[in-house]
Amino acid sequence: MILGISSTLEPVTFDVIQGVRRTFDLDLNPMLLPEGIPKETRLPGCFDAFEMCCRAILGQQITVKAATTLSGRIAQSYGDLAKTPWAAIDRHFPTPEKVRMLGEKAEDETMVYDGFGKLGVIRSRSFTIFSIAKGLDSGHLQLSRGSDVEKLKAQLMKIKGVGAWTAEYVSMRALSWPDAFPVSDLGVKHALMDRLKDVSGKPLKDAQDLSKYKLNKIYEKAADDFAADYKPWRSYLTIYLWNSLAES
Repeated sequence: MILGISSTLEPVTFDVIQGVRRTFDLDLNPMLLPEGIPKETRLPGCFDAFEMCCRAILGQQITVKAATTLSGRIAQSYGDLAKTPWAAIDRHFPTPEKVRMLGEKAEDETMVYDGFGKLGVIRSRSFTIFSIAKGLDSGHLQLSRGSDVEKLKAQLMKIKGVGAWTAEYVSMRALSWPDAFPVSDLGVKHALMDRLKDVSGKPLKDAQDLSKYKLNKIYEKAADDFAADYKPWRSYLTIYLWNSLAES
């Protein structure tokens, strides 16, 4: 693969190279991946951790295509202009400071600046994005490689609208953390149900006599036990499980 960089990016060439390396996970030594995870598996990173965080919020309970549309509208409406050779790529994603300023008078989700509402973003998610932007702009939250991941996940889950799935996904994609495991993810669950068994050795996929609540509890315990064998590479296990669904 050959990386081409325009002359306008020469002042930030090093940052671009580092961003590309994170995005394509080029620093991984694939021989370190445990048996059971294909050596070609990579953990996609990102250039903009705040944008990735917003994508995770916007992607809750909607399709990837819909989340992509919403994030594109936010960038188009509030992002600064960017000069590029491609007409369709003409905006930067708004910074945490910009988003904080849009909603700085909000005290709760009933008062939050609702400029995202006209773009199709529901009010509660607008408030969650604003809260994260406020935390990042103040320095309370640190979304950078080398951050204390467990501390960050705990801080994120104190924000209304951020649950365990989002916190795990953000640590995996925005921080390139190799050991995240979003156990409640539906894709992960679908990929694992054929592999997991209950305490009696019965395949979970055949446990039709259990309530949905009890089955979920048994699943999460079995999935966590299964994934424990892949520490500290559970993010790669997650990517592999997602890929296995696409292949099947």
